[in-house]
Amino acid sequence: MKILYSKKFKNSFKNIVSRHPKMKEKIEKVIFDFENKLYDSEYFRKNFFDWRVLIEVIVLENEIKLLNIWTHSSLELSSNKKLKI
Repeated sequence: MKILYSKKFKNSFKNIVSRHPKMKEKIEKVIFDFENKLYDSEYFRKNFFDWRVLIEVIVLENEIKLLNIWTHSSLELSSNKKLKI
């Protein structure tokens, strides 16, 4: 599968990594695993290490589009975020 990144995802990712630099490698590992295993990913619907990271995606035939990414704490700080499940 091919991974596509929305502009919003890229900006949110940069924001998370700027505040928590150690998260970069961990998030990239999750994305790589998701790209290769999709629903069989070891991170699918599970706690992300000691963090809860939510990634909004669209799965098409041969593409996975990452739309946005949040940490659980950022969702708690902003009550106007809406997640599509």
